[in-house]
Amino acid sequence: MTSRPPDVDLTLCWGTLRGVGLQTLLSAAAIAGFEHVTASIVEHRSDLGSGIEDVRDVITSTGVDVICVEPVIRPLPGLPHPGSIHERLRAYLEYELQDVLDAAVAIGATYVNIAHFLGRSGDIESIADAVGNIAKHAQIRGLEATLEFIPGTGIANLADALHVLDRCQSDNVRLMIDTYHLHNSGGVTRDFDRIPSGLVRAIQVSDTAVDLRRSGSDFSQRLMPGKGTLPLAALIDAARRNNPSVELHVEVFNEDLLKQFTPAQVATAAREAVDLLT
Repeated sequence: MTSRPPDVDLTLCWGTLRGVGLQTLLSAAAIAGFEHVTASIVEHRSDLGSGIEDVRDVITSTGVDVICVEPVIRPLPGLPHPGSIHERLRAYLEYELQDVLDAAVAIGATYVNIAHFLGRSGDIESIADAVGNIAKHAQIRGLEATLEFIPGTGIANLADALHVLDRCQSDNVRLMIDTYHLHNSGGVTRDFDRIPSGLVRAIQVSDTAVDLRRSGSDFSQRLMPGKGTLPLAALIDAARRNNPSVELHVEVFNEDLLKQFTPAQVATAAREAVDLLT
């Protein structure tokens, strides 16, 4: 078991409670003892729009804040035509960079997360240039940025992400590493050793009990930390060696959880699971 520094807060990612409103997410996070949550520009579009004053009231009453709004997808190159993807996913292509930045500023977030979600492999140099441009615009708005790699996209693994950050040469964007994506892209704990010091801003933690590279499993098979076979304690330690103040996020996409438990129960289970690891 590792030792969590007393000044490191915990973040409950929206994906762990996918399908609930931002007010419910904040309230559940507060009950479970999380200090922050992330918000989705798609899943929480009403809360980040017409309902934002009510959300601000919950932030004030709970003391839990929205630390990050995601995803920034456009204007990354290599995105599919909306008509070619599942209707449920098309909304992710509707939001421009300024929409995400506006929402992040309005809700008081610290940064936005860039992901080539739904994108295809292609010209990584053009992707890097776009990431640099996003980081620049975020900085103008008083925001920072993170970059998350996702297998099957134009930023498919850690090596791709490092290449992008090296090319764009921005001090306003760092890494968001998801343990699920790291595993699914063939990454291992020692890969952290080749990341420049301090470049890992946050690690998103979830577990799995299958080899996703062979099974093709989807997000519904993510498990609570410690319920599967990933070396999560070692990954967290490696992230801390890179950045002692690395943020710990719990992101467990699993459609079955909210069918069996309340949002507060899921959030509490997530907090207890990560506490056992740290």
